[in-house]
Amino acid sequence: MRELGLCLPNHLPQLKPTTIAEFARKAEALGFAALWTIDRVVYDNLEPLTTLAAAASVTSKVRLGTSVMLLPLRDPVMTAKIIASLDVLSGGRVTVGIGIGSRHDDFAATRVPFNERGARVVDAIELMKKLWGGKPVTHKGRFYQVENLAIGPATIQQPGPPIWMGGSNPKALERVGRLADGYIAGAVGSEGFKRNWGLVEDSAKRAGRDPSLIARAALVHTCVDLNKERAVQTTTAAITRYYGRMLFDVEKVLAVGPPEQCATRLREYYEAGADHVIVVPVTTDPGMLDLLAQKVMPALPG
Repeated sequence: MRELGLCLPNHLPQLKPTTIAEFARKAEALGFAALWTIDRVVYDNLEPLTTLAAAASVTSKVRLGTSVMLLPLRDPVMTAKIIASLDVLSGGRVTVGIGIGSRHDDFAATRVPFNERGARVVDAIELMKKLWGGKPVTHKGRFYQVENLAIGPATIQQPGPPIWMGGSNPKALERVGRLADGYIAGAVGSEGFKRNWGLVEDSAKRAGRDPSLIARAALVHTCVDLNKERAVQTTTAAITRYYGRMLFDVEKVLAVGPPEQCATRLREYYEAGADHVIVVPVTTDPGMLDLLAQKVMPALPG
């Protein structure tokens, strides 16, 4: 089944106190399959799990996910409890998207060694999965150890919320194939998505897993605007603000411009193998959701 998700604009500077609730209500009414949040520390974004809790309070059906949460920066016991609480409050709608992070300033701010982040993720995931059962847990990992610890609440989804993982380097993709329930690709273009998925697929097979059971998602910054030049400028400004520089050709990788052009770009990701595309808005104008629903979504594969 092909799905379209929406990243809530928790990373954009024009946020108002009502923006997240407005986007969440509207997205659910328009038929988006999931709401997602971006995570950073040294940046003026809203914290992702707090944002999803706000979205959960005004929705009832749409799934709620992080795309992606930087797990190495967080204590896994407290994070497991927060996620379990969100899963209970939302009626079991949480998907936990996890990344290892790539910005040194986030790690410096949280006093976490940058070079250990991949191993920390593996250890933290194992511990969180145990804790989500709600029963006493003993875990003796490399970084995290607990003895006969039960935190509660147990997640509604058992044995826990699905874990999707992001990444693009070979080590990260190998980890996805070995551990994750889903893969989230960043801004790599449809051909890059296809290439990365091939590495995930190979890793899953080596681990004795069925790759067809791993969800495939792509994160695509999107600006639907009848004025293509304005769409490119708006998107370029948003990407530069977030990353500090341009990392790719906006027009070749992202969905920008008139509705038909955006639909074409998003279709390319589905044709490359994605079954869930996450639209990342570059403005807080909720009118773009109407354009997506009226002009873009009908042109996408069902």
